[in-house]
Amino acid sequence: MRTRSAGRGALVGAVAFATAMWGGGAADATASYFAPAATPNPPIMVTSELQAVSCASAAVCMAVGSDQQFDQLAERWTGSSWVVQNLPKLPGQQPPLTGVSCPSTTFCMAVGNYNSGTTVATLAESWNGTSWTIVPTPNPADTSTSILSGVSCTSSTACTAVGSYDNGGATMYSDLIEQWNGASWTIEVETTPPGALGSSLYSVACSSSVSCVAVGSTDTGSPPTYSALIEQWNGAVWNVAASPPGPTNAELLGVACGSTTTCTAVGNYESSVGIELTLAEEWSGSAWILNKTPSPSLTDSSLNSVTCASATSCTAVGSRGSSGNELALGERWSGTTWTVASVPSVASGTNTLLEGVSCIATTSLCAAVGYSIHSRGPDTTVTELTNGTAWTIFPSPNGQTISGDSELLGVSCAAATSCVAVGSYENALDQQVPLAETWAGAAWTISPALTVAGATTTYLTSVSCASTTMCMAVGYYQTSTSSTPSPLAEEWNGIT
Repeated sequence: MRTRSAGRGALVGAVAFATAMWGGGAADATASYFAPAATPNPPIMVTSELQAVSCASAAVCMAVGSDQQFDQLAERWTGSSWVVQNLPKLPGQQPPLTGVSCPSTTFCMAVGNYNSGTTVATLAESWNGTSWTIVPTPNPADTSTSILSGVSCTSSTACTAVGSYDNGGATMYSDLIEQWNGASWTIEVETTPPGALGSSLYSVACSSSVSCVAVGSTDTGSPPTYSALIEQWNGAVWNVAASPPGPTNAELLGVACGSTTTCTAVGNYESSVGIELTLAEEWSGSAWILNKTPSPSLTDSSLNSVTCASATSCTAVGSRGSSGNELALGERWSGTTWTVASVPSVASGTNTLLEGVSCIATTSLCAAVGYSIHSRGPDTTVTELTNGTAWTIFPSPNGQTISGDSELLGVSCAAATSCVAVGSYENALDQQVPLAETWAGAAWTISPALTVAGATTTYLTSVSCASTTMCMAVGYYQTSTSSTPSPLAEEWNGIT
Protein backbone atom coordinates (compact mmCIF):
# COMPACT_ATOMS: atom_id res chain seq x y z
CA MET A 1 0.00 0.00 0.00
CA ARG A 2 1.28 3.45 -0.85
CA THR A 3 2.33 5.67 2.00
CA ARG A 4 0.89 9.13 2.27
CA SER A 5 3.05 11.82 0.70
CA ALA A 6 4.67 14.21 3.14
CA GLY A 7 4.51 17.04 0.65
CA ARG A 8 6.02 18.21 -2.60
CA GLY A 9 9.35 19.65 -1.50
CA ALA A 10 10.30 21.51 1.62
CA LEU A 11 8.73 24.81 0.68
CA VAL A 12 5.11 25.78 1.15
CA GLY A 13 2.78 23.01 2.12
CA ALA A 14 -0.71 24.50 2.35
CA VAL A 15 -2.76 27.47 1.25
CA ALA A 16 -5.70 28.32 3.44
CA PHE A 17 -8.01 30.32 1.22
CA ALA A 18 -9.51 30.34 -2.26
CA THR A 19 -7.13 31.00 -5.13
CA ALA A 20 -7.58 32.78 -8.46
CA MET A 21 -5.78 34.57 -11.27
CA TRP A 22 -6.79 36.49 -14.34
CA GLY A 23 -5.79 36.49 -17.98
CA GLY A 24 -2.24 37.28 -18.92
CA GLY A 25 -0.79 37.12 -22.39
CA ALA A 26 1.97 38.73 -24.33
CA ALA A 27 4.21 41.16 -22.49
CA ASP A 28 2.69 44.51 -23.34
CA ALA A 29 1.43 47.57 -21.54
CA THR A 30 -1.77 45.83 -20.45
CA ALA A 31 -0.29 42.45 -19.55
CA SER A 32 -0.67 41.01 -16.06
CA TYR A 33 2.56 40.30 -14.24
CA PHE A 34 3.71 38.67 -11.06
CA ALA A 35 6.16 40.91 -9.24
CA PRO A 36 8.59 39.49 -6.68
CA ALA A 37 7.51 40.35 -3.15
CA ALA A 38 10.76 40.19 -1.25
CA THR A 39 10.75 37.61 1.54
CA PRO A 40 13.51 38.27 4.04
CA ASN A 41 15.84 35.58 5.31
CA PRO A 42 17.18 35.37 8.86
CA PRO A 43 20.33 37.48 9.51
CA ILE A 44 22.69 34.52 8.89
CA MET A 45 22.36 33.26 5.32
CA VAL A 46 21.17 29.69 5.72
CA THR A 47 18.50 27.55 4.12
CA SER A 48 15.10 29.09 4.83
CA GLU A 49 11.91 27.15 4.25
CA LEU A 50 8.28 28.24 4.33
CA GLN A 51 6.04 25.22 4.75
CA ALA A 52 2.54 26.59 5.28
CA VAL A 53 0.65 29.83 4.66
CA SER A 54 -2.73 31.20 5.68
CA CYS A 55 -4.35 34.50 4.72
CA ALA A 56 -7.24 36.25 6.42
CA SER A 57 -7.30 39.21 4.02
CA ALA A 58 -5.33 40.87 1.25
CA ALA A 59 -3.22 42.61 3.89
CA VAL A 60 -2.81 39.80 6.42
CA CYS A 61 -1.03 36.58 5.47
CA MET A 62 1.18 34.44 7.67
CA ALA A 63 3.76 31.95 6.38
CA VAL A 64 5.68 29.61 8.68
CA GLY A 65 8.64 27.26 8.39
CA SER A 66 12.23 27.14 9.59
CA ASP A 67 15.85 27.70 8.68
CA GLN A 68 18.90 25.45 8.75
CA GLN A 69 19.91 26.69 12.19
CA PHE A 70 16.83 24.93 13.60
CA ASP A 71 15.18 28.26 14.26
CA GLN A 72 11.50 28.49 13.57
CA LEU A 73 10.54 31.10 11.02
CA ALA A 74 7.39 33.13 10.50
CA GLU A 75 6.85 35.92 7.99
CA ARG A 76 3.85 38.25 7.79
CA TRP A 77 2.49 39.90 4.67
CA THR A 78 1.43 43.48 5.39
CA GLY A 79 -0.15 44.24 2.06
CA SER A 80 3.08 45.61 0.61
CA SER A 81 5.95 43.52 1.96
CA TRP A 82 6.90 40.43 3.95
CA VAL A 83 8.26 41.01 7.45
CA VAL A 84 10.14 38.42 9.51
CA GLN A 85 8.32 37.91 12.79
CA ASN A 86 9.97 38.01 16.19
CA LEU A 87 9.14 34.56 17.51
CA PRO A 88 9.67 33.59 21.13
CA LYS A 89 12.14 30.74 21.58
CA LEU A 90 12.28 27.74 23.83
CA PRO A 91 15.58 26.07 24.83
CA GLY A 92 16.89 23.49 22.39
CA GLN A 93 16.49 22.96 18.68
CA GLN A 94 13.46 24.41 16.94
CA PRO A 95 12.18 22.15 14.12
CA PRO A 96 9.88 23.77 11.56
CA LEU A 97 6.52 25.28 12.30
CA THR A 98 4.48 23.00 10.07
CA GLY A 99 0.96 24.40 10.22
CA VAL A 100 -0.76 27.76 10.56
CA SER A 101 -4.37 28.91 10.51
CA CYS A 102 -5.63 32.50 10.52
CA PRO A 103 -9.41 32.73 10.94
CA SER A 104 -9.26 36.54 11.29
CA THR A 105 -6.94 39.47 10.66
CA THR A 106 -6.04 39.62 14.37
CA PHE A 107 -5.56 35.95 15.19
CA CYS A 108 -3.34 33.17 13.90
CA MET A 109 -2.28 29.88 15.44
CA ALA A 110 0.86 28.03 14.35
CA VAL A 111 1.93 24.56 15.47
CA GLY A 112 4.99 22.34 15.33
CA ASN A 113 7.41 20.88 17.87
CA TYR A 114 10.74 21.50 19.53
CA ASN A 115 13.64 19.32 20.63
CA SER A 116 14.95 19.90 24.14
CA GLY A 117 17.79 17.42 23.65
CA THR A 118 16.06 14.63 25.55
CA THR A 119 12.48 14.88 24.27
CA VAL A 120 10.56 16.16 21.28
CA ALA A 121 7.51 18.06 22.47
CA THR A 122 4.52 19.79 20.95
CA LEU A 123 4.58 23.53 20.33
CA ALA A 124 1.91 26.13 19.57
CA GLU A 125 2.30 29.87 19.10
CA SER A 126 -0.48 32.43 18.73
CA TRP A 127 -0.50 35.85 17.08
CA ASN A 128 -2.82 38.58 18.36
CA GLY A 129 -2.40 40.98 15.46
CA THR A 130 0.74 42.50 16.98
CA SER A 131 3.01 39.90 18.55
CA TRP A 132 3.57 36.16 18.89
CA THR A 133 3.25 34.27 22.18
CA ILE A 134 4.08 30.67 23.01
CA VAL A 135 0.91 28.95 24.14
CA PRO A 136 1.60 26.00 26.45
CA THR A 137 0.61 22.69 24.89
CA PRO A 138 0.33 19.49 26.89
CA ASN A 139 2.15 16.32 25.90
CA PRO A 140 1.00 12.77 26.58
CA ALA A 141 2.58 11.21 29.64
CA ASP A 142 5.55 8.84 29.34
CA THR A 143 6.45 9.72 25.79
CA SER A 144 9.68 10.98 24.28
CA THR A 145 8.22 12.26 21.02
CA SER A 146 5.06 14.31 20.48
CA ILE A 147 4.43 16.26 17.28
CA LEU A 148 1.70 18.57 16.03
CA SER A 149 1.65 18.64 12.25
CA GLY A 150 -1.47 20.59 11.32
CA VAL A 151 -4.04 22.99 12.72
CA SER A 152 -7.46 24.28 11.73
CA CYS A 153 -9.23 27.19 13.40
CA THR A 154 -12.81 28.30 12.85
CA SER A 155 -12.36 31.25 15.22
CA SER A 156 -9.92 32.60 17.80
CA THR A 157 -11.57 30.37 20.39
CA ALA A 158 -11.83 27.17 18.39
CA CYS A 159 -8.78 25.39 16.95
CA THR A 160 -8.01 21.74 16.40
CA ALA A 161 -4.46 20.46 16.01
CA VAL A 162 -3.52 16.94 14.98
CA GLY A 163 -0.31 14.97 15.11
CA SER A 164 1.12 11.86 16.69
CA TYR A 165 3.19 10.59 19.58
CA ASP A 166 5.35 7.61 20.43
CA ASN A 167 3.81 6.06 23.51
CA GLY A 168 6.58 3.53 24.01
CA GLY A 169 4.07 0.80 24.67
CA ALA A 170 2.65 -2.07 22.73
CA THR A 171 1.03 0.18 20.14
CA MET A 172 4.25 2.21 19.70
CA TYR A 173 2.52 5.21 18.11
CA SER A 174 -0.86 6.86 18.45
CA ASP A 175 -2.70 9.75 16.91
CA LEU A 176 -2.76 12.96 18.90
CA ILE A 177 -5.54 15.54 18.91
CA GLU A 178 -5.45 18.77 20.87
CA GLN A 179 -8.07 21.51 21.05
CA TRP A 180 -7.87 25.22 21.80
CA ASN A 181 -10.79 26.96 23.55
CA GLY A 182 -9.40 30.47 23.49
CA ALA A 183 -7.59 30.11 26.81
CA SER A 184 -5.70 26.81 26.77
CA TRP A 185 -4.89 23.65 24.83
CA THR A 186 -6.12 20.31 26.08
CA ILE A 187 -5.40 16.78 24.91
CA GLU A 188 -8.46 14.95 23.79
CA VAL A 189 -9.17 11.52 25.23
CA GLU A 190 -7.23 8.75 23.48
CA THR A 191 -9.18 7.57 20.48
CA THR A 192 -6.96 4.83 19.04
CA PRO A 193 -9.24 1.86 18.40
CA PRO A 194 -8.90 -0.95 20.97
CA GLY A 195 -6.30 -3.52 19.97
CA ALA A 196 -4.72 -1.33 17.34
CA LEU A 197 -0.93 -1.46 17.01
CA GLY A 198 -0.87 2.14 15.87
CA SER A 199 -2.92 4.85 14.20
CA SER A 200 -2.33 7.93 12.10
CA LEU A 201 -4.54 10.84 11.10
CA TYR A 202 -3.82 12.40 7.72
CA SER A 203 -6.54 15.01 7.19
CA VAL A 204 -9.08 16.98 9.20
CA ALA A 205 -12.02 19.14 8.21
CA CYS A 206 -14.07 21.28 10.60
CA SER A 207 -17.37 22.76 9.47
CA SER A 208 -17.90 24.50 12.83
CA SER A 209 -16.50 24.63 16.34
CA VAL A 210 -18.64 21.62 17.26
CA SER A 211 -18.17 19.51 14.15
CA CYS A 212 -14.86 18.09 12.90
CA VAL A 213 -13.88 14.95 11.04
CA ALA A 214 -10.36 13.48 10.97
CA VAL A 215 -9.40 10.58 8.73
CA GLY A 216 -6.44 8.27 8.37
CA SER A 217 -5.60 4.64 9.03
CA THR A 218 -4.97 2.25 11.87
CA ASP A 219 -2.60 -0.73 12.03
CA THR A 220 -4.50 -3.75 13.30
CA GLY A 221 -2.14 -6.66 12.78
CA SER A 222 1.35 -8.04 12.29
CA PRO A 223 2.41 -8.06 9.53
CA PRO A 224 0.76 -4.65 9.18
CA THR A 225 -2.92 -4.77 8.29
CA TYR A 226 -4.41 -1.35 7.77
CA SER A 227 -7.98 -0.25 8.27
CA ALA A 228 -9.60 3.07 7.46
CA LEU A 229 -9.87 5.32 10.50
CA ILE A 230 -12.48 8.05 10.99
CA GLU A 231 -12.73 10.16 14.11
CA GLN A 232 -15.47 12.71 14.72
CA TRP A 233 -15.87 15.66 17.10
CA ASN A 234 -19.42 16.48 18.20
CA GLY A 235 -18.60 19.47 20.37
CA ALA A 236 -18.09 17.36 23.48
CA VAL A 237 -15.98 14.28 22.67
CA TRP A 238 -14.05 12.64 19.85
CA ASN A 239 -15.41 9.28 18.82
CA VAL A 240 -14.01 6.60 16.55
CA ALA A 241 -16.69 6.30 13.93
CA ALA A 242 -17.89 2.94 12.79
CA SER A 243 -16.46 2.53 9.32
CA PRO A 244 -18.56 0.39 7.03
CA PRO A 245 -17.24 -3.18 6.77
CA GLY A 246 -15.59 -4.44 3.65
CA PRO A 247 -12.23 -3.09 2.46
CA THR A 248 -9.02 -4.36 4.05
CA ASN A 249 -5.63 -2.66 4.11
CA ALA A 250 -7.45 0.62 3.68
CA GLU A 251 -6.52 4.22 4.32
CA LEU A 252 -8.43 7.48 3.95
CA LEU A 253 -6.21 10.31 2.69
CA GLY A 254 -8.56 13.26 2.24
CA VAL A 255 -11.83 14.59 3.62
CA ALA A 256 -14.13 17.48 2.79
CA CYS A 257 -17.17 18.61 4.79
CA GLY A 258 -19.78 20.97 3.45
CA SER A 259 -21.81 20.96 6.65
CA THR A 260 -22.29 19.02 9.86
CA THR A 261 -24.33 16.44 7.96
CA THR A 262 -22.35 16.04 4.75
CA CYS A 263 -18.75 14.84 4.52
CA THR A 264 -16.88 12.81 1.94
CA ALA A 265 -13.64 10.91 2.57
CA VAL A 266 -11.46 9.28 -0.09
CA GLY A 267 -8.44 7.02 -0.22
CA ASN A 268 -7.61 3.47 -1.25
CA TYR A 269 -7.65 -0.18 -0.18
CA GLU A 270 -5.95 -3.40 -1.18
CA SER A 271 -7.92 -6.10 -2.95
CA SER A 272 -7.63 -9.82 -2.25
CA VAL A 273 -5.13 -10.16 -5.10
CA GLY A 274 -2.95 -7.30 -3.88
CA ILE A 275 -4.18 -4.54 -6.22
CA GLU A 276 -4.77 -1.09 -4.76
CA LEU A 277 -8.27 0.21 -5.52
CA THR A 278 -10.08 3.49 -4.92
CA LEU A 279 -12.16 4.04 -1.79
CA ALA A 280 -14.82 6.60 -0.81
CA GLU A 281 -17.02 6.90 2.25
CA GLU A 282 -19.85 9.37 2.87
CA TRP A 283 -21.23 10.81 6.11
CA SER A 284 -25.01 11.05 5.91
CA GLY A 285 -25.45 12.88 9.19
CA SER A 286 -25.96 9.69 11.16
CA ALA A 287 -23.66 7.03 9.70
CA TRP A 288 -20.74 6.47 7.36
CA ILE A 289 -21.70 4.72 4.16
CA LEU A 290 -19.35 2.92 1.83
CA ASN A 291 -19.89 4.31 -1.63
CA LYS A 292 -18.80 2.08 -4.47
CA THR A 293 -16.09 3.76 -6.48
CA PRO A 294 -15.09 2.40 -9.84
CA SER A 295 -11.44 1.51 -10.33
CA PRO A 296 -10.76 1.97 -14.01
CA SER A 297 -8.40 -0.94 -14.64
CA LEU A 298 -6.77 -3.96 -13.07
CA THR A 299 -3.87 -1.87 -11.84
CA ASP A 300 -3.30 0.21 -8.73
CA SER A 301 -5.50 3.27 -8.29
CA SER A 302 -5.96 5.76 -5.50
CA LEU A 303 -7.97 8.90 -4.73
CA ASN A 304 -5.73 11.35 -2.93
CA SER A 305 -7.75 14.55 -2.66
CA VAL A 306 -11.40 15.59 -2.70
CA THR A 307 -13.31 18.84 -2.94
CA CYS A 308 -17.08 19.28 -2.66
CA ALA A 309 -19.13 22.14 -4.06
CA SER A 310 -22.27 20.74 -2.40
CA ALA A 311 -23.65 17.56 -0.88
CA THR A 312 -24.42 16.29 -4.37
CA SER A 313 -21.30 17.43 -6.17
CA CYS A 314 -17.79 16.27 -5.27
CA THR A 315 -14.69 15.77 -7.36
CA ALA A 316 -11.76 13.56 -6.38
CA VAL A 317 -8.46 13.18 -8.19
CA GLY A 318 -5.58 10.77 -7.97
CA SER A 319 -3.76 8.32 -10.18
CA ARG A 320 -4.08 4.88 -11.71
CA GLY A 321 -1.51 2.42 -12.95
CA SER A 322 1.70 0.95 -11.62
CA SER A 323 4.74 2.98 -10.71
CA GLY A 324 6.43 4.19 -13.88
CA ASN A 325 3.21 3.95 -15.86
CA GLU A 326 0.77 6.11 -13.93
CA LEU A 327 -2.16 7.88 -15.54
CA ALA A 328 -4.44 10.66 -14.36
CA LEU A 329 -7.60 9.66 -12.51
CA GLY A 330 -10.68 11.69 -11.70
CA GLU A 331 -14.01 10.64 -10.21
CA ARG A 332 -17.23 12.56 -9.62
CA TRP A 333 -19.92 12.17 -6.95
CA SER A 334 -23.49 13.03 -8.02
CA GLY A 335 -25.09 12.57 -4.63
CA THR A 336 -25.97 8.95 -5.40
CA THR A 337 -23.07 7.41 -7.33
CA TRP A 338 -19.39 7.81 -8.11
CA THR A 339 -18.42 7.65 -11.75
CA VAL A 340 -15.06 7.66 -13.40
CA ALA A 341 -14.59 10.92 -15.19
CA SER A 342 -12.97 10.42 -18.53
CA VAL A 343 -9.77 12.21 -17.59
CA PRO A 344 -7.45 11.94 -20.55
CA SER A 345 -3.74 11.37 -20.21
CA VAL A 346 -1.39 13.04 -22.62
CA ALA A 347 -0.28 10.08 -24.74
CA SER A 348 0.69 6.45 -24.56
CA GLY A 349 4.16 5.84 -23.22
CA THR A 350 3.93 8.70 -20.74
CA ASN A 351 3.03 9.14 -17.07
CA THR A 352 0.35 11.76 -16.45
CA LEU A 353 0.22 12.98 -12.86
CA LEU A 354 -2.46 15.36 -11.58
CA GLU A 355 -1.17 17.40 -8.64
CA GLY A 356 -4.05 19.74 -7.84
CA VAL A 357 -7.78 20.28 -8.40
CA SER A 358 -10.12 23.22 -7.87
CA CYS A 359 -13.90 23.48 -8.39
CA ILE A 360 -16.26 26.45 -8.43
CA ALA A 361 -19.26 26.03 -6.17
CA THR A 362 -21.56 28.17 -8.32
CA THR A 363 -20.73 26.46 -11.62
CA SER A 364 -19.86 23.02 -12.95
CA LEU A 365 -16.27 23.98 -13.67
CA CYS A 366 -13.34 22.07 -12.20
CA ALA A 367 -9.72 22.46 -13.21
CA ALA A 368 -6.92 19.96 -12.59
CA VAL A 369 -3.23 20.51 -13.29
CA GLY A 370 -0.06 18.49 -13.25
CA TYR A 371 2.56 17.28 -15.68
CA SER A 372 3.38 14.46 -18.05
CA ILE A 373 6.60 12.45 -17.88
CA HIS A 374 7.74 11.35 -21.32
CA SER A 375 10.02 8.39 -21.98
CA ARG A 376 11.70 10.52 -24.61
CA GLY A 377 11.84 14.26 -24.32
CA PRO A 378 11.12 16.71 -21.51
CA ASP A 379 8.28 16.71 -18.99
CA THR A 380 5.38 18.90 -20.10
CA THR A 381 2.54 20.71 -18.35
CA VAL A 382 -0.95 19.22 -18.23
CA THR A 383 -4.19 21.14 -17.68
CA GLU A 384 -7.62 19.56 -17.78
CA LEU A 385 -11.04 21.14 -17.31
CA THR A 386 -14.53 19.74 -16.93
CA ASN A 387 -17.92 21.38 -17.39
CA GLY A 388 -19.58 18.74 -15.25
CA THR A 389 -19.94 16.31 -18.13
CA ALA A 390 -16.50 15.51 -19.54
CA TRP A 391 -12.86 16.26 -18.86
CA THR A 392 -10.86 17.76 -21.67
CA ILE A 393 -7.14 18.39 -21.98
CA PHE A 394 -6.65 22.03 -22.83
CA PRO A 395 -3.31 22.84 -24.42
CA SER A 396 -1.16 24.62 -21.87
CA PRO A 397 1.96 26.50 -22.88
CA ASN A 398 5.28 25.19 -21.64
CA GLY A 399 8.36 27.16 -20.77
CA GLN A 400 10.14 28.88 -23.61
CA THR A 401 12.51 26.02 -24.44
CA ILE A 402 12.23 22.84 -26.44
CA SER A 403 14.47 20.61 -24.35
CA GLY A 404 13.62 21.60 -20.76
CA ASP A 405 10.99 20.17 -18.39
CA SER A 406 7.83 22.12 -17.49
CA GLU A 407 5.48 21.30 -14.63
CA LEU A 408 2.43 22.78 -12.91
CA LEU A 409 2.13 22.07 -9.20
CA GLY A 410 -0.96 23.95 -8.04
CA VAL A 411 -4.18 25.48 -9.32
CA SER A 412 -7.21 27.34 -8.02
CA CYS A 413 -10.24 28.91 -9.67
CA ALA A 414 -12.41 31.80 -8.50
CA ALA A 415 -14.81 31.66 -11.45
CA ALA A 416 -15.40 29.68 -14.61
CA THR A 417 -13.27 32.23 -16.45
CA SER A 418 -10.68 32.80 -13.74
CA CYS A 419 -8.07 30.17 -12.84
CA VAL A 420 -4.35 30.23 -12.19
CA ALA A 421 -1.76 27.47 -12.21
CA VAL A 422 1.86 27.77 -11.06
CA GLY A 423 5.01 25.71 -11.35
CA SER A 424 8.37 25.95 -13.08
CA TYR A 425 10.27 25.13 -16.27
CA GLU A 426 13.85 24.76 -17.50
CA ASN A 427 15.04 27.52 -19.81
CA ALA A 428 17.59 27.27 -22.59
CA LEU A 429 20.41 27.77 -20.06
CA ASP A 430 19.22 24.76 -18.02
CA GLN A 431 18.04 27.10 -15.28
CA GLN A 432 14.82 26.40 -13.41
CA VAL A 433 12.57 29.47 -13.72
CA PRO A 434 9.05 30.22 -12.44
CA LEU A 435 5.98 29.46 -14.53
CA ALA A 436 2.48 30.91 -14.13
CA GLU A 437 -0.44 30.24 -16.44
CA THR A 438 -3.91 31.76 -16.42
CA TRP A 439 -7.27 30.57 -17.70
CA ALA A 440 -9.64 33.26 -18.95
CA GLY A 441 -12.42 31.00 -20.16
CA ALA A 442 -11.12 29.99 -23.57
CA ALA A 443 -7.40 29.21 -23.36
CA TRP A 444 -4.44 28.98 -21.03
CA THR A 445 -1.78 31.64 -21.45
CA ILE A 446 1.54 32.26 -19.76
CA SER A 447 1.37 35.18 -17.35
CA PRO A 448 4.95 36.42 -16.93
CA ALA A 449 6.42 35.57 -13.54
CA LEU A 450 9.59 37.41 -12.65
CA THR A 451 12.89 35.87 -11.59
CA VAL A 452 15.06 37.36 -8.87
CA ALA A 453 18.28 38.81 -10.29
CA GLY A 454 21.08 36.24 -10.22
CA ALA A 455 18.77 33.30 -9.49
CA THR A 456 19.61 30.06 -11.27
CA THR A 457 16.82 27.98 -9.72
CA THR A 458 13.32 29.29 -9.01
CA TYR A 459 10.13 27.40 -8.21
CA LEU A 460 6.58 28.63 -7.60
CA THR A 461 4.83 25.89 -5.64
CA SER A 462 1.55 27.43 -4.49
CA VAL A 463 -0.66 30.46 -5.17
CA SER A 464 -3.49 32.18 -3.34
CA CYS A 465 -5.68 35.20 -4.03
CA ALA A 466 -7.59 37.08 -1.35
CA SER A 467 -9.35 39.27 -3.93
CA THR A 468 -9.37 40.10 -7.62
CA THR A 469 -6.62 42.64 -6.98
CA MET A 470 -4.36 40.66 -4.66
CA CYS A 471 -2.73 37.31 -5.39
CA MET A 472 0.32 35.79 -3.75
CA ALA A 473 2.43 32.99 -5.20
CA VAL A 474 5.14 31.44 -3.05
CA GLY A 475 8.15 29.26 -3.63
CA TYR A 476 11.91 29.60 -3.43
CA TYR A 477 15.01 30.56 -5.39
CA GLN A 478 18.76 29.96 -5.29
CA THR A 479 21.64 31.88 -6.85
CA SER A 480 24.88 30.59 -8.33
CA THR A 481 26.83 32.04 -5.39
CA SER A 482 24.65 30.52 -2.68
CA SER A 483 24.51 26.90 -1.62
CA THR A 484 21.18 27.35 0.14
CA PRO A 485 17.73 28.39 -1.15
CA SER A 486 15.80 31.45 -0.02
CA PRO A 487 12.02 31.85 0.27
CA LEU A 488 10.26 33.71 -2.52
CA ALA A 489 6.87 35.36 -2.78
CA GLU A 490 5.48 37.12 -5.84
CA GLU A 491 2.50 39.45 -5.66
CA TRP A 492 -0.01 40.29 -8.38
CA ASN A 493 -2.25 43.33 -7.99
CA GLY A 494 -4.36 42.79 -11.05
CA ILE A 495 -2.23 45.09 -13.18
CA THR A 496 1.50 44.62 -12.56
